[in-house]
Amino acid sequence: MSFPSSSPSRWCRNNSTSRTSVAIRATTLEKFGPVRSVRPTLVFEIGFKSIGASPGHKSGIAVRFPRMLRIRHDKPLHEADSIAALRALVDGG
Repeated sequence: MSFPSSSPSRWCRNNSTSRTSVAIRATTLEKFGPVRSVRPTLVFEIGFKSIGASPGHKSGIAVRFPRMLRIRHDKPLHEADSIAALRALVDGG
């Protein structure tokens, strides 16, 4: 998963913002300008206005107006949605 590295607090507006920032920085695998690729350790509930295919993004998917709604401490990593599930949304399934 990738997050903008310069503003993790913009992504999650609750009491755990600083812990989220620390976790994102501690699990960074690669940096691509202002974006970081991270080792999966947390599950977030993400909201967005729309989703679509994007050849300009590494994942091939772009979300419009994304926002982190909350950290899902109740959800283990293996229950989180995958890129395949997002592609199914893009394809209308």
